[in-house]
Amino acid sequence: MIGEGYVDYRGTRMSAEQALSQSGLRKNRLGPKDALAIVSSNVLAAGETSLLADHTEKLVNTANLIYALSLEGFDGNITPLNPRIIETRAALVRNALEGSYLWDGHQRLSLQDPLSFRGGFSIHGSVRDALDIVKKTLTVFVNVSTLRSERLAGLA
Repeated sequence: MIGEGYVDYRGTRMSAEQALSQSGLRKNRLGPKDALAIVSSNVLAAGETSLLADHTEKLVNTANLIYALSLEGFDGNITPLNPRIIETRAALVRNALEGSYLWDGHQRLSLQDPLSFRGGFSIHGSVRDALDIVKKTLTVFVNVSTLRSERLAGLA
């Protein structure tokens, strides 16, 4: 970001200055305490964690769709998804099954689904709960710049 060192840009190793030039970006000029803030912060880890949280959320969304399609393919029992049983966690899978033949009340092919089908929405919900905690913490963390701010946010 200050044009020093080397980077991999579009699959080619080159000087940072050359990469900035090719991308149309200008070098940043560091001011007082900028270098200290860069080397003593956890912003890189927070950025990586933010990307990981985003990928995880997409994975959980995909897992819910796979779960819903698997229920249809297995002619699964959707009773555990009943809104009166567990509202929040089952809602995501219920929404994915909107319009499915599973809701028409037909005679099920099997008496009981595999355990992975009976508890899948709950497991996905637990992952989503943990992900929400990570996202909430990251939101506060990436918006504070000092340890004092982290203490004020209750994170340190």
